[in-house]
Amino acid sequence: MQDVMVSRISLLLVLCDCPLLKSVSLDIDNSEFQESDNCTITDLFDCLRVVENLSIGFGAIEFFAQGVFPQELPITLDHLKYLCLKDICFIHNYGLPVLALLIKSSLNLGKLKIEILDDSWVEVSERRDSFTLEDDFDVWMVHLNELEITNLVYRNLELDFVKLVLAKSPVLKKVRIFLNNEVTEDEALDVLGTLKQTPHASPSVEVIVEVIEGSCTSSRSVM
Repeated sequence: MQDVMVSRISLLLVLCDCPLLKSVSLDIDNSEFQESDNCTITDLFDCLRVVENLSIGFGAIEFFAQGVFPQELPITLDHLKYLCLKDICFIHNYGLPVLALLIKSSLNLGKLKIEILDDSWVEVSERRDSFTLEDDFDVWMVHLNELEITNLVYRNLELDFVKLVLAKSPVLKKVRIFLNNEVTEDEALDVLGTLKQTPHASPSVEVIVEVIEGSCTSSRSVM
């Protein structure tokens, strides 16, 4: 669903009326919603229990959150195999919390794709002061075999998330990182070196680190 004007409750009714829906794509900017109801992020995911492939933009997450973000969902997304989070920003109040929420609720997740958005748009009041990855991501990703992150910046918080996934994913086969085009070749090699040295649960995982554009450099390692 793209480029539509819709209320939260109308969107939820559409999703709930499709009980056999297996794939959902919600790439809607929060300004395109009509604020006329009190539906929450929990209500949204409650309508997605049987979905296997989910692609969701951060704008939809932000609007359904409405200033309140749960630490856990009362339901599980047992059918979810593929998750793509688009336009996410790690320093935003909801950035890492939504990742933690979905990972903890989707124990059968096989592939996780994250498209990071430049954080220059995030207001100071929307920035998260601290986030303890080890506590908030206290779960093993036992079925995750592929992680892909686009537009990653050379920043500790983002790298720490990748390291945590490596440490908690025993069947992980591939990690593919596309760095922001402002990252230098030396920094890209440093990212690869850092990920090679971090503890990992999988006995064999391929790590690929590339700069998005403006460079033909590609770094690769099999751990």
